[in-house]
Amino acid sequence: MSLGLSQADADVMQYVAPTGGVTKGVPVLIGGLFVIPADTALATATFRGKIGGAFTVAKATSETWAQEQPLFWDQTNARATVDSTVGFPIGTAAIAALSADTTGIVRLHGTPLSGRIFTYRKRLTVAAINAGATLLPAIPGAKYRITDAYAIAIGGAVTSNTTVDLKGTQASSVVKLVAFTQASLTQSAMVRAGSAGGTLLADGASFAQCDANTALTIANTGSAITVATNVDIAFSYTLE
Repeated sequence: MSLGLSQADADVMQYVAPTGGVTKGVPVLIGGLFVIPADTALATATFRGKIGGAFTVAKATSETWAQEQPLFWDQTNARATVDSTVGFPIGTAAIAALSADTTGIVRLHGTPLSGRIFTYRKRLTVAAINAGATLLPAIPGAKYRITDAYAIAIGGAVTSNTTVDLKGTQASSVVKLVAFTQASLTQSAMVRAGSAGGTLLADGASFAQCDANTALTIANTGSAITVATNVDIAFSYTLE
């Protein structure tokens, strides 16, 4: 991805490159900060980077940006987007952008992401849940921790399966942070984590840190879901 600094190299800070190293101009998360590297560096080497200012970045196509509209970083595709479900907030659109534009100018907010509570909500097709899908991608050096979650069946009750599972990785094992039971997922009913139909891990482990560099995913247990057309999955989380 080509990404250029749009400011003079004032206020450049020194950082230590994470696992995998960094590439000049390719954004990276360092200790909860969204950083634009000014150098290419191998892991553990120091590099110059900036966390504030306006920068040209790759942009999701087929979407327009309004000036100062909130933007989010799509870690999987290495681009900025208005879709809050693909990643964490990075700033706002410095200028408007058209749907055909492949790049846009982002005004970074320059504040740490660590410790802040973010909200994720997405309507997933039952086909996507049956197949399994990534909700939040793995980020090198970052750990997710959910603080609450709920699910709502859309278009009918969830039938045929056993549970719809919000999953994470803890102690190198994939675990069901919340298992939403089929019987509770009747149409339009909110099933919250910790309720009779929102089974948690023992001793509060559902709200413990997940492993660094691991994703949060959604999956189905049992037979394929039928009747319902979609399931809304929502949760709050921190990046640590």
